[in-house]
Amino acid sequence: MNVVAHHLEQAYPNVNKGLGIKVESLQDGLFGWSRQILYPLFAAVAFVLLIACTNVANLLLSRASTRRKEIGIRASLGARRARLIRQLLTESVLLAFGGGLLGSLLSIWGIKLFVALAPDWLPQTKLITMDARVLTFTFAVTAVTGILFGLAPALRASKTDLNNSRGLVRKTDGGKTSAAGSRHRTRSFLVVIEVALALVLLASAGLMMNTVIRVLDADPGFHPNHLLTLEVRLIGNKYFDARRTTLLP
Repeated sequence: MNVVAHHLEQAYPNVNKGLGIKVESLQDGLFGWSRQILYPLFAAVAFVLLIACTNVANLLLSRASTRRKEIGIRASLGARRARLIRQLLTESVLLAFGGGLLGSLLSIWGIKLFVALAPDWLPQTKLITMDARVLTFTFAVTAVTGILFGLAPALRASKTDLNNSRGLVRKTDGGKTSAAGSRHRTRSFLVVIEVALALVLLASAGLMMNTVIRVLDADPGFHPNHLLTLEVRLIGNKYFDARRTTLLP
């Protein structure tokens, strides 16, 4: 296309002088602008997922402290630590899949509501559905989060002392139980992570709202009053109908 543009410039210098050709894919031409909206939204959803998973991991740690006697009995009966970790990870993954299933059911209703309320300039809203790719991605995210955020509670709960599980408290020189202190440190670390992620998400949302307000109040450099815009489209059986896919002025 650059060669063709150069030849046209040489053949018709009066009308093609300094004119070039820009080639881009149809997807980028129609929907490339939406990345600026969808990527920040995807990042915000990821932060919300991390906050929820951190909170669940903290709750699992709290629940594991109440199951020390059960874990101790299982260990006394011959259960190895690897088997205890598998059991606790299985419970964590089942909990994650329960949340993923509930989220998938709610997303079906949410998609219908989003399509009904979506503005006209948002491309291809009628084609937003729950397909196999979305379900596969949901399954993968659910499995990864269930394993990652259930691993720390599983490791902590499986590291049990049989004497403590029978009610005998093993104290350190300072008079405090080492296991309890370690559990409190892990829970405090998770709380710090959760608060930090929440602050980052809150600050990003505030900056984004401030940016939108400033953009709406910015001076475009011209008077938009009584301004009329139009565009010419080639529609029909031989052409692609992009009336519902492009950003209207």
